[in-house]
Formats: sequence, C-alpha cells, structure tokens
Amino acid sequence: MRSLAIPSEEDDGKSVSSQGGVEKVLERLDRRLAAIERELDLEREVVHEAVGKRRPLPASPPAAKAAALDGHDEVLRHPIRAVEHEAEHLKDVVAQGDSGATPLILIGTWLAVVLPLVALVTGLAFGISYLVTGSPGTHYPPIPAA
Repeated sequence: MRSLAIPSEEDDGKSVSSQGGVEKVLERLDRRLAAIERELDLEREVVHEAVGKRRPLPASPPAAKAAALDGHDEVLRHPIRAVEHEAEHLKDVVAQGDSGATPLILIGTWLAVVLPLVALVTGLAFGISYLVTGSPGTHYPPIPAA
C-alpha cells in the first residue's frame, strides 16, 4: 500500500507517513487556505475600488439615461428598448450611407411597411368576398338565360 504524498513548498514531496501524521498535512492545508483567502480579499478590495471610481448616473428618466449612455454602455434587458436601439442604429447607418448594408436596410424598411398593408388589403378583399357570396358550401341556383 502506498503512502499519501502531498507536495508543498516545505516538504519536497515527502509522504504523510514520513512527516509524522495527517495533522501536519491538515495544518499545511489550513495555512494554504488562509493564504488563498487573503489573496481573495485583496482582489475584492481592488474590484470594490474600481467600482467605486465609476461615476454614478444622474437620476433621470430612462430615455435620458439611454441618450446619455448612447445605448452602448448599458445592457439592454428590455426587449422593446433593444428593438428601439437597433432601429435607431439602423437609421444612423442609413443616414451615413457608407455601409454596404444600406440598400438592404432600405429594402427591409420598405417591406416592413408594404407587406402588412398588402396583407390587410388581401384580408379585406377575402372578407368582402365571403360576405357577398356566402359560405363556400352554399350553392345558388343558376341565373336563367334571357
């Protein structure tokens, strides 16, 4: 049966049985844990200092906050705000006209307006047709020839 070897800076790979017991290993582990906790505390202090240096946003309505941040520094969690932000971004891209995507954006905007109108007119036409002719299963007598 092998003895358990836990290397550290002090023992250069000696086994537990040659060090005099498990208690010494536990003491070394406790010291190492304390050192790790001290390092963690130092890192926490650095993070808290960095967070404390950020300037707080002024208390203002959400629209003013979004305008102040330009929408890029804040994570947009609300889906409507995300869509509004994207629409504003696309308007800016089209206004500049430098992007290769400008024609696609314009075509997409045109389709977003025209397709719902076509669907509305088609639906109205089918609805009026249904009201005038009756249900599809209704058979009217043929019109007599004059």
